[in-house]
Amino acid sequence: MKYHQLLKQYIENSGLSHREISRRCREKGTPISQAYISQLAKGDVPPASDEVNRMLAVVTGGDPDALIIAGYREKAPERIREMLDRADNVILLIHQYIDSLVKAMSDDKGRIEPAYRKLLIEALKESGVAVTEEDRFLHHGDEARALLRSLDIESKLQMLTILLDSCLGCDSERKSETLERRRDRASGTPSVLRVPVYRNMRVQMSVGRGRKRAAGFPEGEEEWEFLWNADGFREQDLFYLIVRDDAMAGSRIFGGDKALVCRSAGVQNGDIAAVALEDGEAVLRRIWRPDSKTVLICADNPRYEPLVLSSSRVFILGKVIRVTFDLCGSMS
Repeated sequence: MKYHQLLKQYIENSGLSHREISRRCREKGTPISQAYISQLAKGDVPPASDEVNRMLAVVTGGDPDALIIAGYREKAPERIREMLDRADNVILLIHQYIDSLVKAMSDDKGRIEPAYRKLLIEALKESGVAVTEEDRFLHHGDEARALLRSLDIESKLQMLTILLDSCLGCDSERKSETLERRRDRASGTPSVLRVPVYRNMRVQMSVGRGRKRAAGFPEGEEEWEFLWNADGFREQDLFYLIVRDDAMAGSRIFGGDKALVCRSAGVQNGDIAAVALEDGEAVLRRIWRPDSKTVLICADNPRYEPLVLSSSRVFILGKVIRVTFDLCGSMS
């Protein structure tokens, strides 16, 4: 069943109007407009954030995990969506995949190999998971497996995406191929990158001969950071953007967090990207392209309405590939 169909079923079974659902959500601390609920139930907009889906399911008496999985399924990369479509039990599938990943990362004695420790810890931190007893966790697969299985469904799905995007194989043969590919890709590139950090990035937008371009890209650079180049990037590929709003709060990205953006990475439907709109200010949003002339700009926070814009009015600066969380920020 598609996401909007499942949500519509929850609403009908609850006997509540969209207005009443909106009121109850607001009382529970998650304001969701009546109009947005209607759009979600009709399938007029992409699935909502995990936070919104959990609240909608709680208020309507539905299964939160099922609604979150349904929403994730429609926004997930094709390879993950195909895997989920074949599964009778998605939770069981995720646990089986976690077991396979941990096994692939471990040696014959069950210890996680050094090449994978950092990747796994970074993936957990990107998912907003605090790792305890890190020393033991870093070395033993059993602890890693138990921790990954204990995550909530939102974190499990996010971990699944992050781990697949990090090219962690499901068996030792694929693991060897992945390491070899990374070494090949890194050859001839600097081992350490000097990456600019932008706190108030602005792009001068212009349109000429039917094509948009960024003039003076970018402004607002204030500092630099040095980054270990494990993935063989070129120095001009990356920049950091300090997040300035809570539009992506549903993906656990808040003001003060630092997003690593890759200019050379292709931005697919459902990806989070750094984009500049007509005023030229760079922000993080989720991108959808229903056709070649239209771009749907979505926040993962129900307070921000989706924007449907002509592609000539949007400049996509790059794909967000990592977020460093500001644990001391006022919006964290």
